[in-house]
Amino acid sequence: MKLGPVTSRVFNHLVRAGSISQREAVIEYSVGSLTKEISRLRERGVQIRTVLKTHPITGKSYARYMLD
Repeated sequence: MKLGPVTSRVFNHLVRAGSISQREAVIEYSVGSLTKEISRLRERGVQIRTVLKTHPITGKSYARYMLD
């Protein structure tokens, strides 16, 4: 499967760590839009599920993407 460099970094993170959030993607890989990269992976047949979480301190909700 041929992936662009940013999509490839996101995919490799998912394989190694099992999940990724927008915050991790921005801080670790300078990803502008994790949603876009997840969509690209899904278009290529990668099974990814979205789990909505709530930050324990701020109370804000966020998405965590996991390999299915």
